[in-house]
Amino acid sequence: RDAAITNPPSVKPHSILLVVDAFSPVDADHDNAVHYAQLAALMARSGHSVTVLVTGPTGAAFEAVRRQFADRHITVLKLPRSKIHYGTGRVVDTSVDVLRYLAQHRDAHEHVYFFGPSGVGWATLQAARQGLVCFA
Repeated sequence: RDAAITNPPSVKPHSILLVVDAFSPVDADHDNAVHYAQLAALMARSGHSVTVLVTGPTGAAFEAVRRQFADRHITVLKLPRSKIHYGTGRVVDTSVDVLRYLAQHRDAHEHVYFFGPSGVGWATLQAARQGLVCFA
């Protein structure tokens, strides 16, 4: 419950990126979307700089939600999509787009967390494992 975490402990602030497939209230039907929103709010209240990168469809309400969370010091972004398709489906295309975003913003975030069952971190984790990219 959000009420139970209204006074988070003090910690050293960090720049955090949450990569999610859905975000509430943009996609309230998604099982975990509300939990991602609560986690972002808790991190922001703890003093962290929080950015949420939404990889799934966002709909017409996205701009209103983006403004609402900006008032809470949370930046909500849509994943910039490439026109390149790899012929293996949306999951791999999305994962490569996330890798591209991270490479372009490599100094913007100290910590990156991938959420959701869709595998959005697959390309990034494979590239890092093979030594093709380094985000340290």
